[in-house]
Amino acid sequence: MFCRRSIADWLSAGKRVPVPRLPEFELPRFLGEWYEIARIDTWFERGLSHVRAFYEASGDGELRIVNRGLHDKSGRWKERRARAVPDGAPNFLKVYFVPFVAGRYRVACVDTEYRRALVSGGSLRYAWVLARTPSLTDEELVPFLRMAEELGYDPRRFLRTRQGGGS
Repeated sequence: MFCRRSIADWLSAGKRVPVPRLPEFELPRFLGEWYEIARIDTWFERGLSHVRAFYEASGDGELRIVNRGLHDKSGRWKERRARAVPDGAPNFLKVYFVPFVAGRYRVACVDTEYRRALVSGGSLRYAWVLARTPSLTDEELVPFLRMAEELGYDPRRFLRTRQGGGS
């Protein structure tokens, strides 16, 4: 796994999560479809299941992102589109769901096959475990929750995302 921390990362001010820079991270390998396996619940994902994220290079140095999930109460698909730009390290992005307002997106850890990843939103309020498949066993998930805990997250706050059929 690509996981690394430095003293500078630990000295970050405020409630920021000290996500390490991963010089060996390969963004092109990260592109494609990911299933959300677990997340810290957020207002913008509350009530969603079957969540997937799609990352695609746009050819101009930016990425196009589409997040899609099923709203369980309404039965409707909810979709959000964004653009992202590199942010100082191969595993750091600025993501724009709203023009001129960037969110931090940090790939904190990814396995060597780019099949499973831990992503931080830069603060203790936002984190996701992603996989290329709709589910992970507990044995596969636990190392990512441990890494999240090392970064300052409470692993008990992660909710498993229900996945299944649908389009």
